[in-house]
Formats: sequence, structure tokens, C-alpha cells
Amino acid sequence: MTTPTAPEKIAPKLPEADGDFYLLSNTLSKEDNALRLKVRAFMETEVQPVINDFWSRDEFPFELCRNSSRWVSPDYLSKGTAVLAKARRQWDSS
Repeated sequence: MTTPTAPEKIAPKLPEADGDFYLLSNTLSKEDNALRLKVRAFMETEVQPVINDFWSRDEFPFELCRNSSRWVSPDYLSKGTAVLAKARRQWDSS
């Protein structure tokens, strides 16, 4: 005779983590939000897998910075500064 076992509990699927705690993405234009998503994908695919190794060797990942030209054009960098300034003003006013 076998003893009945309790059915396995299946953990509910958790929602994907959202790091935009201050909802800044809602203030971005479509172009800026597209860039934000490109940067996030770059960080997840190219930085996250190797960054701990750089950290443990006390080195800076200069090669990753060179690769960033794939997702941001030089003329966008000046605009990026304006986007950051806008976010800072909104943060300061809240």
C-alpha cells in the first residue's frame, strides 16, 4: 500500500521586475524610450554576464564602452544630457 502524497504546490509566476521606480519612462519621448530600451538590452546581454569578473579584478570594462557606439550615436549624447537634466528638474520639483 502506498501512502498518498500531497500535490506539489506550484509557485505563482511573479511579474517581471521593473526598475523604473519613479516612472521616468513615462516622461520620455518615443525616441528616448527606444534608446532606454536599447541600453537596457545592451546591459542585460553584454554587461551583466561579464561585469562581476571585471569587478573582482578591480578593472574597468573599457571595451564595453567602445561597444556602446552600437546603441547611441555621438550626436545623441548631447541630447542625452538634456534628457537627464529634465529628469533631474522633475525629481527636484516632486
